[in-house]
Amino acid sequence: MNPLAGFLLAFLSCRLIIKKGRGKNAMKPIDSSAPAVEKPENGLPGLRHWRYDLPAGILVSLVGLPLSLGIAVASGAPPIAGLISAIIAGLVFPFLGGAYVTISGPAAGLAPALLAGMLTLGSGDLAAGYPLLLVAICLTGLVQVVLSLFKAGRFAIFFPISVVEGMLAAIGLMIIVKQIPAFVGHLTPPIKSVPAAVGRIPENLLHLDPGIFFIGGVSLFLLFFLSKRKDRWATIIPPPLLVVGLGMALGWLLQLQPAYLIHLPDDVLQHGITPPDFLGVWQRPDLWISVLLIVVTLTLIDGTESLATIAAVDKIDPFRRKSDPNRTLRAMGISNVLSSVAGGLTIIPGGVKSSANVQAGGRTLWANGYYAVFLAIYLWAGKDLINRIPLAALAAVLIFVGWRLCEPRVFQKILSVGRDQLVAFVVTVTVTLLTTDLLFGIVAGMVVKFALLLFFLGSPIKPLLTGEVSLRQSVGLVSANLTELFTSPVIQVTIGNGCGACERCSVMSAADSVKRVTTGDGRVSCKLHLSSITCMNLIKLDKVIGNLPLECNATISVTTSGKIIDHTSMEYLHHFQEQCLQTGHQCTISGLERFRAFSDHELSPRLWAQGSAAESAAPVPALGALAVASGPIRLDSGMKKTLRILLAVDGSEHSQKAAMAMVHLAAGSEVILLHALDTPAPMMTPEVALDLQTKQERAAYEEGDRLLKRVEAGLPGHMRVVSSRIEVGSPTDSILTAADMERPDCIVLGARGLGQMGEMLIGSVSHRIVTHAACPTLVVKNPLPSLRRVLLAVAGPQDAEAVIGFLSSRPFNHPPDIRVITVLSPGAQPHPGVVSTDEASQEQTAGDVMRFFERPVGSLEADWAGEKRQADAKRFTEGVAARLSAQDYSVSTETVIGPPAPSIARHAEEIGADIIVVGSRSRSGLTRVILGSVSHAVLHLARAAVLVVPTKPAHMGERGDAHAPL
Repeated sequence: MNPLAGFLLAFLSCRLIIKKGRGKNAMKPIDSSAPAVEKPENGLPGLRHWRYDLPAGILVSLVGLPLSLGIAVASGAPPIAGLISAIIAGLVFPFLGGAYVTISGPAAGLAPALLAGMLTLGSGDLAAGYPLLLVAICLTGLVQVVLSLFKAGRFAIFFPISVVEGMLAAIGLMIIVKQIPAFVGHLTPPIKSVPAAVGRIPENLLHLDPGIFFIGGVSLFLLFFLSKRKDRWATIIPPPLLVVGLGMALGWLLQLQPAYLIHLPDDVLQHGITPPDFLGVWQRPDLWISVLLIVVTLTLIDGTESLATIAAVDKIDPFRRKSDPNRTLRAMGISNVLSSVAGGLTIIPGGVKSSANVQAGGRTLWANGYYAVFLAIYLWAGKDLINRIPLAALAAVLIFVGWRLCEPRVFQKILSVGRDQLVAFVVTVTVTLLTTDLLFGIVAGMVVKFALLLFFLGSPIKPLLTGEVSLRQSVGLVSANLTELFTSPVIQVTIGNGCGACERCSVMSAADSVKRVTTGDGRVSCKLHLSSITCMNLIKLDKVIGNLPLECNATISVTTSGKIIDHTSMEYLHHFQEQCLQTGHQCTISGLERFRAFSDHELSPRLWAQGSAAESAAPVPALGALAVASGPIRLDSGMKKTLRILLAVDGSEHSQKAAMAMVHLAAGSEVILLHALDTPAPMMTPEVALDLQTKQERAAYEEGDRLLKRVEAGLPGHMRVVSSRIEVGSPTDSILTAADMERPDCIVLGARGLGQMGEMLIGSVSHRIVTHAACPTLVVKNPLPSLRRVLLAVAGPQDAEAVIGFLSSRPFNHPPDIRVITVLSPGAQPHPGVVSTDEASQEQTAGDVMRFFERPVGSLEADWAGEKRQADAKRFTEGVAARLSAQDYSVSTETVIGPPAPSIARHAEEIGADIIVVGSRSRSGLTRVILGSVSHAVLHLARAAVLVVPTKPAHMGERGDAHAPL
């Protein structure tokens, strides 16, 4: 029988089988609203689906035959290598693979890297470089197997989508450029450099062979034409098979020379298998670095493209099954080892063949096995027919595949997501083409993506050059931004059953083992509170989500403690939501409305927009006992430093409230945790008392250590614990001693809210700390669910300078709205000056002060509440507001007449202040009893948290007796 007739008869038989399989029992897309359908399994149970997998395997083999041959030719390898690798992949994947309808084999994406590696190792000689390249392929497979043991499959999400798309676009351009000689009929030795290959295009066109160019042009036209047709007649024969068949006919009519045709050896086993030259690589140390770079390149491209392909194929799987990336990576590794030993190419899942498998009704990985068997039959029985395929027809197929990777629609798609994505995309493509090295291109794209993320988080270059921040402060900003990028985005995980029962898991426990809370109906709800999410920390989020109960209804709340959500993370969240909905579970994503999208694309990157309309209109959701951070720091101007915060905890309820309030403090802060042990000596005999006290202290130490670990695990992800301390002694002495040693910028602690009588009788740790601490102290009495408004009460330049100095360090995670007030108390001295920075205001202030002191003493009380005095106070508060506005705070002012502390507390209630900021002159003992202390009175009267900023540092010797009631 004529080989061509036999081939056509086999094809028609295949179509008949497939058509029969698409009868009443054929697989139909599954409606998610319909009752659950049994999902086919791989392995031995999957063999019973042979009626669907066998026809699909036959069709895929007809599509894969020309693709495998073309990829081998594009790689610079013998054409037989493409078929060998496809057959090995098809026979191995059903037994090891972690996918379901994915077809594996050689892929065009690796052809440029293989060609470049072959030319590098062979010094331009393909025949000499091919056995050496097989060694690199074998090592790549071994590395993949090792990586799969460490579950490295999930690290594929570390690569930004724009960089991966740029890599694929560069591969497409490289394929097109390298196939032009075969397409026009000017056969020249392949070269590694893409710029050099582009420079040879005019020469190729000058030596164009009309017959060869006609075959290639007709083939390419048919591929583009049929790809746009949706009619049934256009899908009867797969376009690559039709093009190859037409090319064979045209080649027979034009009587093409063997140099322009595919050539397979007569004896495949004897002349078609090229073993890897391990000895040759071992004896040439000058090749080791090159082999290492090739292995790294192949591992990155193979792993990234493999995992991206199986994720894409999962989306078109009618049964909505999820592939296992680590098992797939291990299967690819073993396949690559076996393929290299048999002289084959690298193996990855193929998107084109997998799509054909799904369209043909394939259900399990056994379609891979049937695909491999029929390829082997073609190789055994149709070798003469395959040898009639023109290289120009295969070049047309490869050019079409390359075009689909880099067509203008890809650039438009990237641009629609965001201009920043286009920057990383273009850099990846450009560097790859100029260096002809995919590894360099990927690295360049990653560097640009990393630099863009740092820029969006807050660039210190402008404030550094303008002198607004010091070099040390700019380094601190960069350090804080790096922490933001790589710290886990998970703030807290809440597991509940929708019936009132819930359990909060720390970030650490959620990543290791998320506990499940169930009731009779078994329904579980999971809520994740997240901060900034980027490709740099997405792996940590994926680990937490991977440990959530499979049957849970998920809620993802992106809090304003985050600054940015990049495109890769948006794609991940969208994909996770789709998976939940496909499995019949709910998944809602909230909080995105507070972030400004870079474009109209639904998966566009998002940046927290300070003062945006969306942010002001959207309420801050309460996260149970955990407060939501109010937003990121934006350092367009002003100073930012890495804050050191001393957090004192004792396990009590008010201590827990203080720890929860930490979420509102600056991102990147360094936290010192402190727990004081104040164990009284037992009233017993000395021997018994010593033994009992030792046991008590040991138990207290163990409990304190557990407490500190719980607090550390519950802190927001944008903070870093630098030390944990357990001190023995009174809480006041322990906190002040730790403050002297650690030199924090702020102390945070809770307060029981004792009245003045209670403070006098039993003492108050918070009041003593406020009195003696040399740094600002934040006292939290009630939960702090949000931080939107701050009431700043100033009494003079000393208070104002101290408070402005502290606020300029950006202590809050989001600059709140500030109301500056000054309280005019009858009989008291006015504010001796307006806090301002310009010379004219300072001169006017000095004149006002001199005129005030020249007035008769008897006129003080009458004039203080008068218009002139109120104008002076107004000018004073406006000077403070001007200084704060320069730090990008939103500030308003007001003058209040009345007693200071009650007026401050009352005004805070009226405006709904979350924090009251006051200055303190650290009066203590008899001085405070006689003159009073506004800050202490505000601590007693106010319901909001109080931040006390000392106007002068206190010293250890001024503390007095820590146990005395102050």
